[in-house]
Parts: sequence; C-alpha cells; structure tokens
Amino acid sequence: LAQALAHGIAPSRKLREGCGANAAMSDFTIRTRKFKQNPLLGRKQFVLDIIHPGMANVSKKDLGTRLGSMYKVHDAQCI
Repeated sequence: LAQALAHGIAPSRKLREGCGANAAMSDFTIRTRKFKQNPLLGRKQFVLDIIHPGMANVSKKDLGTRLGSMYKVHDAQCI
C-alpha cells in the first residue's frame, strides 16, 4: 500500500480493505428496500439487493453474519 501511494498509483480496493477471509466477505454490498415491521410476529421484513461485483455468488452464511451485524441480531437462527 505504501509503495503504491509513493508511486502515485491508486491502491486497489482489496489492498485498502485487507486480504484474507475478511476481504472476501467485505466485497459485497447489501441494500434493503420495502422495509416493514411486523409487530405481531416481532420481526422485520424487507427485500435485499445484494451487489457483488467480482464475485460469482455470496454464501448464505456471509449474508447472515452481515445482516446480523447490521440489525444487531444476537441469535443467528433468527435470520
């Protein structure tokens, strides 16, 4: 990263975010739309738009962990 900045080259996204398993997990973006709360069932319902350029697909496990951290869900089975 320091060498790329010294030569005036813009660092790639993966260099800025790091490398390894965490970098692969952070290469996608989640957008929610049509958000509504269901108070009778005590849950939130919405449609997910997942943007993942450079990746073929995103695993359900990665989606579950990202959604759990976004909406502060403690039980992974609830997602």
